[in-house]
Amino acid sequence: MNIELLRSLSQNLIKRPDLYLWLQLYSVNTWNKICFLRNRKGLKISETTITQNLVFDFWQLAIASELPIEIYESKNEKANGNDFEIFVETIKGFISFPCQAKIIQKDNKYSTVTHKQKRSSALQINLLIDYAKEMQGIPIYFFYNYCNDLKFCEQLQEATGYAIENYGISVVKAADLKRDFLFRKANNDIEFKIPYFKDLHPRTGVPVHAFLQNLRDTSIDNWTKKNEIGSIKFYKKEEITNTKSWADLAPLPSIGFIHTEKKRTYSTNLSQSKPVAGFTPGYRILFTTQRRKLEIYYQG
Repeated sequence: MNIELLRSLSQNLIKRPDLYLWLQLYSVNTWNKICFLRNRKGLKISETTITQNLVFDFWQLAIASELPIEIYESKNEKANGNDFEIFVETIKGFISFPCQAKIIQKDNKYSTVTHKQKRSSALQINLLIDYAKEMQGIPIYFFYNYCNDLKFCEQLQEATGYAIENYGISVVKAADLKRDFLFRKANNDIEFKIPYFKDLHPRTGVPVHAFLQNLRDTSIDNWTKKNEIGSIKFYKKEEITNTKSWADLAPLPSIGFIHTEKKRTYSTNLSQSKPVAGFTPGYRILFTTQRRKLEIYYQG
């Protein structure tokens, strides 16, 4: 465990609360947590556990911190609580990042990326990409990591400048994963080669905080041109927080009289929250540019 890195990130977060710094610290702790639990008798960890903890911690941030984050829960009974969708606010609007999470196995492989949906036998990666096409977003994977190949970890640190623990949560675009590891054989059968940690990093996998910082710091036009699956839509906030389909899990309290003016409604596939191609995220996390303010209503 890199004690100095943990102390530095923790101290910096206290001095300068920042969402990307929080994600970096969370990623470091995820690496350490997987390492610890996999090296103790009788203890284990799964991608479901990490994802549920992550959703809970996002909720805590939305409730109690000053960081610009909001969280919504789908009202669709068929929604999968272990799948989520991140919306990042830019100068042009919000970009959708449908996300599926996978944990690395003890042999440093991502064996579960080849999983198929039980109902349709369709590959999960194809369902994720199809949903992103419908949303005009960018499909991504959150990979939860701990790699026990110490030699490769040292090489990765030297090549990228990132302490290895920063890769506790890494992001890979689904289009990159499909391009590099999903093949159609001569007999038309599909072969999905299972990637190792070293197959993805640093070629296509980057620490989660770096991935999102790059979106913030790079020209939006240049960034969105890199989306291999189609055009990008920039959403208005009202389109992605439709109260008929999504429940605000961290609403800010209002003081005074209740505002009764009806808000404008939007007719989009997002608002309707219909299952698209089998991928039905249970949660929607918004990374906004500013924290929501307390609303005070006065009698007019």
